[in-house]
Order: sequence, then C-alpha cells, then structure tokens
Amino acid sequence: LTSTTLGALTTSQAAALSTSQAAGLSAAAMNALATGSTTNLDKLTTSDIAALSTATLNGLTSTALGALTTSQVAVLTTSQAAALTSATVAASTTTNLDKLTTSDIAALSTATLNGLTSTALGALTTSQVAVLTTSQAAGLSAAAMNALAAGSTTNLDKLTTSDIAALSTATLNGLTSTALGALTTSQVAVLTTSQAAALTSATVGKFTSTNLDVLTTSDIAVLSTATLNGLTSTTLGALTTSQAAALSTSQAAGLSAAAMNALATGSTTNLDKLTTSDIAVLSTATLNGLTSTALGALTTSQVAVLTTSQAVGLSGTALNSLAAGSTTSLQVLTTTDISVLTTATLNGLNSRSLGGLTTAQISALSTSQVAGLSGAAVNALAIGSTTNLGVLTTAKIDAISTATIKGLTTATISALTTSQQAHLTTSQLGALSATQSAALSTTAVAAMSSAQVGVLLGIGS
Repeated sequence: LTSTTLGALTTSQAAALSTSQAAGLSAAAMNALATGSTTNLDKLTTSDIAALSTATLNGLTSTALGALTTSQVAVLTTSQAAALTSATVAASTTTNLDKLTTSDIAALSTATLNGLTSTALGALTTSQVAVLTTSQAAGLSAAAMNALAAGSTTNLDKLTTSDIAALSTATLNGLTSTALGALTTSQVAVLTTSQAAALTSATVGKFTSTNLDVLTTSDIAVLSTATLNGLTSTTLGALTTSQAAALSTSQAAGLSAAAMNALATGSTTNLDKLTTSDIAVLSTATLNGLTSTALGALTTSQVAVLTTSQAVGLSGTALNSLAAGSTTSLQVLTTTDISVLTTATLNGLNSRSLGGLTTAQISALSTSQVAGLSGAAVNALAIGSTTNLGVLTTAKIDAISTATIKGLTTATISALTTSQQAHLTTSQLGALSATQSAALSTTAVAAMSSAQVGVLLGIGS
C-alpha cells in the first residue's frame, strides 16, 4: 500500500492489525501510519510492538518514534533493544526513554550508548544508569560519561564500583570537573592502579579534596612524577599523611621543589612521612628550592640520610633553613657531608647555623675549607662554643687567610687555644691589630719564636 493509502486507515482499522501482520510491517509502512495520524500508532497493541523487527524499529522516523506510547516502548524486548541504533534511541521522546526497561538498557551496545546525544543520555533515569553492565561501562566514552553527569550528577552515583573500575583511562582523563566531582568516595576508592597510573595532573586536580583522600596508597604510589609535579599546591596539600608516606623512591626522585613545598603547605607533617629513602634521592635543585617552611619541617632522621652528593650541592640558604627548623637538624649531618660543603656555602651560613655545628663537624672541616672561611664565619664558630675552634688543627689555623685574620674579634682570638695562638704564622700575626694582639695569652706569646715575637713587637711599636 502507498503511504497515502496507509495514512488513510482509521484508528479502528489500525487497531485491528494482527500481531503477525505487525511483525511483517516495514519501517516505511509504520512511518506512513504515523503520517496519516500519529494516533494510529497508539492503537497498535503491545503484542504488535513486541513483534516488530529491529530493521523496522531502526527505520522509524522521529515522528513515528515520538508517536509510540510509553506502554508500547515499555514492551520492547531485550533483543529489540540490543539492536537499536543510537539514532533510534535518541529520536525517542525523553518520556519514552524513561520507559525502556532496565533489561532493555542493559542490552544496548556501547556503540549505541556512545552515539546518544547529551540530551538522550541526560534523560536516562538513575535506575536505568544503575543497570549498565561492566562491559557497557568499559566502553563508555568521556563524552557519554559527561553527558550522564550533565543530565543529573546523581546518575553517576548509580554506576557500580565494578563499572568504575572498568572505565578506560582515556575516559577518566576526559571527564569534566562536574563529572569527576560527582563520583562518590566509594567509586574513587575502587580505581585500579592501572587507572591511577594513567591519570593526568589535570584529572587528579579535578577531584574534590574528599575524593582525593580516598585514593588508595597503591594508587598514589603509581602516579607518574609528571602528574605529581603538575598538581596544584591545593591538590598536593590535600594529600593525607598516609598518601604522602606511600610515595615511592622513584616518585620522590622526580619531585620538584614546588611539589615538595606544596606538600609542606598542606601539612608540614606530610614531609615527615617521606621515608629516609625518599629523602636520599631528592635532587639538589629540589632541596635548594625548598622554602624555609619545608626545610624546617624535615626531621633529624631525614636530614641524617642526606648523601654526600646532596650535601655538596646545598646552599647556605638551604642549610640556614634547616637550622631554623631545629639546630639539631644541622648537627645530624655526617662529618662526611660537612667535609664536602663549599666555602661559598659555609660562608653563607648565619651565626645560628655555624654556632650550632658540633665539634666533630668542625673538626671534619678540611684545611682548604678553613682557608676559605671569612672572618664572620670563624667568629660565628667561636660564638657557638669557645671550645669549637680548639678542635681545629694548627695546620688548619695556619691556613686562615690574613684577610680573615683581620676580621676576627678579640673574643675569637681568645677562644683559640694556647697552642693555636702560638702557631700563628708571621703573616697572620702581622695582620693583627694592636687590639687583637692584646687578646693573645702571655703563655702563647712566651711559646712563640723570636720571629713571631718580633712581628708582634713591630705591631705594638
């Protein structure tokens, strides 16, 4: 029959069509019935609808599909639903979509789901979303997930934890902040290590602080250094102490100073949780880039494991920050660490830092290090303890430059042992002012050679 003829059928005649006749109707015939009167399709029984071929259903126009009643849509079989194209599903009214049974939804292909418009996906009910299978979820695109959230953020809540664990990393990284923010803590908690390992810093940054807290320590341990260093200070600061403690040595080795500072900004106790192995692999660039807050937050145990290669690259500013946290932080640097510090670093230390060094550490200073010390640095060593300078060998004292000698206070000169004073070279003695030479002990002067005494007498005359 022509579309004109079919369109001329009355609603009573359309209602009289048998199930076997309906089963054989083409899409063109169905469309013609709807064109004649959309109420003609209303009269097809639910048995007639259930008998329609998938080819007929997918060939229906939006007018014909829109004319189907909710009762008719509700009787579509899972076989029919499984064969529906995204264009067909999208052409249905939102009210009709609501009537697709959960079995029908579970039978839709991922190609169909991903092909649906954001309007169609947003129209799905929470009950329908809840029945999506793991295999369907695994094939969902980021666009589809975002559309589900756009329809209702509670739709994402209904995805099972198995569904979430099946999402591809491409889908996860393509989610909007709205979609990621809509995930529940239970859903975030089931992300696999494979999923976590592929997360970008942009994706992790979109999680709410509550969701970040539930990322497992295993998930944290597989985040790439690029991801960690790309996180904002707010995100890094939101990590829990347990999560910070889970960072691996390889992750720590790649952390930037900005990332470390952000960890400390969130909670100074976060840095406490980095293992000594983590600290031992930090680059000198990272260590020197740490703020005084971050360096001051390091524990003595952490400072004690700094390697010689790390120590040699430390700046005076960095060491001063360690001492600002606690003078005992500097005191746990090994004598080997102290012996590799550059003179620029040593001279950059403030009186608190230098005065806080132990006699063992001062004794570890090499002759070349002592030779490069400024007057202010030597004075600071004496301020810490008058016995500090006493541990320097006479050879090291002899290496002190005349420029440095001129900058020594009388208190520092007095802090030198009798043996050290008596061993000062004629050049050093010649650099002393009358006030400085007066600080030498009579015992030391008595032990000096005639050449030394002659220089002193020349100064005094």
